[in-house]
Amino acid sequence: MGPDGGPDPRHRGRLLRLTWESCWEGSIYHGNRIFAPESYDEFYGGPYGTFHPTRQGLPPSFLYEVVSDPDPWITEILEENDNTDTFPPYGMPVAVSEKLRAREPQIETTGRFFPENARPADTGSHFDFIWPGPQPPTPEQWAEAQAQMKRLREAQWQAQRSRPRYQHLLLASGTHILEVLCEDLPTWAWVGGS
Repeated sequence: MGPDGGPDPRHRGRLLRLTWESCWEGSIYHGNRIFAPESYDEFYGGPYGTFHPTRQGLPPSFLYEVVSDPDPWITEILEENDNTDTFPPYGMPVAVSEKLRAREPQIETTGRFFPENARPADTGSHFDFIWPGPQPPTPEQWAEAQAQMKRLREAQWQAQRSRPRYQHLLLASGTHILEVLCEDLPTWAWVGGS
């Protein structure tokens, strides 16, 4: 805003488009969860964009991933939301609230990556198989479909074990910060605006 309370001609309003691709190309699993977005105005964006990247030796890309385990933002989300006790809210948790930890101290949590001994069921996702034909499958068709499903499940599991379970991103300009907790990295671009 300008000194008179109206728009400041020195600043332009712009839109940011985030685009997520499917998690596993060529598989039947598609979807990317956004766990939490947060938007900060110029009060935070100006100092962050001016000082933080250079002090930390980061290139001026304005897209940064925060890697901290456990992630303090996840801890804050769990403690501030009475109806949220685990993160992520499905499968093997990365973190749990202090309230849940006090009630159920035996709960195991993991870091950003699934441990080697984790089971596919720990992801919290599964395949549902529906036969597409008008007639029931023959025993041979059923056996081939089951084998294909097993291959897909194994490919999905290998992909999940090899990538972070969540991404904590900061997109910072000189006047704004967008913080996103999500499953996969988006591509992003400035679009439109005045």
